[in-house]
Amino acid sequence: AEGTKKEAEGADVIVHQVKPSDTIQGVSLQYGVSAQRIKEVNGIYGSTIVQYSTLLIPTSDDAPSLRRKRKPAMAGRRKQLEDLMAMESATVEESLQTALYRKMCSLGGGSLQQAKAYLALADRDVDEALRMWKEDAEWEVTPL
Repeated sequence: AEGTKKEAEGADVIVHQVKPSDTIQGVSLQYGVSAQRIKEVNGIYGSTIVQYSTLLIPTSDDAPSLRRKRKPAMAGRRKQLEDLMAMESATVEESLQTALYRKMCSLGGGSLQQAKAYLALADRDVDEALRMWKEDAEWEVTPL
């Protein structure tokens, strides 16, 4: 069985590194220890273990029961989700800028920087940004 043998509070235990695919029953079978005993030693009330980074597997009946802290997995997943959303947002923003820039070019002018600025002014509405750009372009060529 995998794991590192350690002594915790006077009892021999094996420290099992929890993988996302692990189940309490699978770990129980892997080490030949009842699922109930693993749950008792680790202070687990439910049946899922993926929230823990390690489990203590008792090698004898006198292993102590513990109050376990959950690993900060959600923080990591939350960060991944935030990063993904930021990437998606940047991709959407670039797509909107490119769409506006192409429309501006088809009408005879504009730059990518202008497209970015008008898009920001128009609250990311491509049609409104194009309308504003057209108004300003007409104003620039209108004689006083």
